[in-house]
Amino acid sequence: MNDLSRRIGGLLEIATELAAGNFSVEIARDDVDDELAAIRAALDTLAGDLRSGARERLVMRERAGLLKKVRASENSLRALISQLPVHVWTLDLDARVSLPDPERPGPLAGYAGDGQLIQAALALKPDHPAVGAHRDALNGAVGKCELERDGCHWQLRVTPMREGGGIVGAVCVAVDVTEERAAQAHRQHAQKLESLGLLAG
Repeated sequence: MNDLSRRIGGLLEIATELAAGNFSVEIARDDVDDELAAIRAALDTLAGDLRSGARERLVMRERAGLLKKVRASENSLRALISQLPVHVWTLDLDARVSLPDPERPGPLAGYAGDGQLIQAALALKPDHPAVGAHRDALNGAVGKCELERDGCHWQLRVTPMREGGGIVGAVCVAVDVTEERAAQAHRQHAQKLESLGLLAG
């Protein structure tokens, strides 16, 4: 009777530890092959399942936390980009666009969503200098050009993005130079009028 009480007390301790969340409780094998030994074996299996489930839940919580951080970082990055006085977008190695701000008017006239090819996003023919500038960047060089769109002039600079020594994509910065080009055209026109005045004189 004393041995039976000791074994039942041991099972009770194990069950209490498991109920408290201590899934690493050690459950030694029982030398006697009876119903109590079967209960001890079942508790051992239960503890293993609980350990496994706890690990899976922990991993899932960690993943959810990381995903939340990544989304928050992406939202912060998009918010920052939307405040810049320039347009910024990235390309992957297949020349697919990501990260532009679709709310702002800009050079991406044909942009329909992340994953669109740059040629379609810019609504240009394959031989246009702007498409070539993006291609240059994906090949390791800095691509530069100007693009006129809806009466605006954009200066594009496309730079390769590198990681671990290799090119993983490109980033384009488009600056609105419309006012500068208008001022330049005004100066040229004034100079032309001045020259004509001198000739007439």
